[in-house]
Amino acid sequence: MPDDLYEHRAKKQGDVTPRALLKELLDQLESGDIIVKSLALVYRTEDREVSSWTVDSHVEGLGMTDILRESIMRDYLGVT
Repeated sequence: MPDDLYEHRAKKQGDVTPRALLKELLDQLESGDIIVKSLALVYRTEDREVSSWTVDSHVEGLGMTDILRESIMRDYLGVT
């Protein structure tokens, strides 16, 4: 129940939660809107443990995290 309240509040404030992000990706996969050939995840748990996981090669996962880093720096920090 507390998780549902967290999700509701986040949606109301226009925030995207990890659960909402994963649900959106799953919905798009199931509807056929996108076809994902590779996936890399980095996440932090409530107890602040950081983990990572990749479907394909670790080298491809590193490349994907570099793309994510550049996107965050450009879109959110204004660094080009």
